[in-house]
Amino acid sequence: MPLGQVEAGVGQNQYGLIPITLLQLATGTVPPDAIVVDNFRSYDYTINDNSDFQFTVPEDYLPGTNLTMIMDWACNEAYALANGEINWRIAWETVATNLTQAVGTGTAGTVDSGDINIPAVARTLTTVSFTLTAADFAALDLCRILLTRIALVGGVSPTAEPEVYAVNIRYTRRWPYVIR
Repeated sequence: MPLGQVEAGVGQNQYGLIPITLLQLATGTVPPDAIVVDNFRSYDYTINDNSDFQFTVPEDYLPGTNLTMIMDWACNEAYALANGEINWRIAWETVATNLTQAVGTGTAGTVDSGDINIPAVARTLTTVSFTLTAADFAALDLCRILLTRIALVGGVSPTAEPEVYAVNIRYTRRWPYVIR
């Protein structure tokens, strides 16, 4: 949905988008490998590779609404070759600002994607979304996300590694927003 479009069923609330740069994906305790495919930069993830990045919840965030991490990925293998699947996990922690919480003592959560079939055609972009629960967020909080490729619940991993091309955080904007 383009920025500024009205969210269905919520009146005048609109979506905002926080882009996570690809360079931010190069961090983590076991970072993914950088690759280039037809001039598109990406990172490929083996099982247990992870990216550790952070962002500030925007000032115009509507309290009580969820944030959604949206990730576009592909795999250089067709599903028919081995019925390959991928499983992703995100873990997040928020730290309140204004002298109310110390870094490392915030509210945390985890969500797994579950096993996802790789596309029928190799390198077809696939979008996966993760919901970060509303109770964990307030405007201007610092949020840390650890994105990890994890082992499958069942099934077969593809021979090719999945490649992450884009990550964005979508939030509901308070509207109209008045600058304080």
